Amino acid sequence: MNILVRLAGDHPLDIAADSISGYHRPLSGEVANLTASCQPDALIDGWLTAPPLGLACAVEVDNVEIMAGILYGVRVTAKAVELQVEG
Repeated sequence: MNILVRLAGDHPLDIAADSISGYHRPLSGEVANLTASCQPDALIDGWLTAPPLGLACAVEVDNVEIMAGILYGVRVTAKAVELQVEG
């Protein structure tokens, strides 16, 4: 499975993710969200010092967009960086 988080903006960035969790298809106007986990080396140097929260982004799985939304959270754990997307 090929997972990609595409961040928009003045300096677009594509981040390869290892996995996604928490995704479900929204029903009746619900807000969808998911968490994409990636390795720290998938990010450019210095990105974690000021992640672009609120920036438009899209999540693709095997070249199919499954969600468009915004980056609303970034969490760093001992195993990965978690990118939280809401759409």
